[in-house]
Amino acid sequence: MPVFLLLKYKMRYDLKPYAVLDCPEQDIIAEKTIQFLQSQTKIFSQLDSLPLWNILDTKQYCRAVPEFAKWTRNLGLYIDSVYLTVCKNNGNVGLHTDKLPGVAKINFPILNTKDTFNCWYKPSKAQLEEYADPQVNDVYYEFKGADLSKFKKIGEIEMTKPIAFNSQIPHTVRLSDSKQFPRLVLSTVFLKEPIHLLM
Repeated sequence: MPVFLLLKYKMRYDLKPYAVLDCPEQDIIAEKTIQFLQSQTKIFSQLDSLPLWNILDTKQYCRAVPEFAKWTRNLGLYIDSVYLTVCKNNGNVGLHTDKLPGVAKINFPILNTKDTFNCWYKPSKAQLEEYADPQVNDVYYEFKGADLSKFKKIGEIEMTKPIAFNSQIPHTVRLSDSKQFPRLVLSTVFLKEPIHLLM
């Protein structure tokens, strides 16, 4: 099956790429998340070998950072699983979509996210057919070798506040030269996806 036919029904351009969310306890949640990572995981001692996506023990995390679970409940959302995305160097994250069936999640800045930007693109049919490489058993669909200067950018935001995140529009992370590492972002999947936040 042509790549375009495989992917065209899965990309959610009917939804916004992102929506900024207000969280009065953002600093407390970020600080307590770092404490949790330091005391109950090996994230900081294994940075060099970590992949981009790292699943956390959801129950342990919610016990350690109850403010986060309370904030999501106030949004009418109930946590299914939490992940940590880790960027360790200045190499920008390649253009990709996340593995189906997930569409909407919430990304929460934890550490060193200033001067980093989430960007969303709308490839043409020809670009889909040329670059898209669907890895059905992998975490995401990758657009290998894509020259982003030739892609239509439809959204960009500096990762300084929590956002509802459309993971089924091709996206990437752009890192500035002034960036500090590691860049840590909490990515949360919910029992019922927060699609309404992207409408």
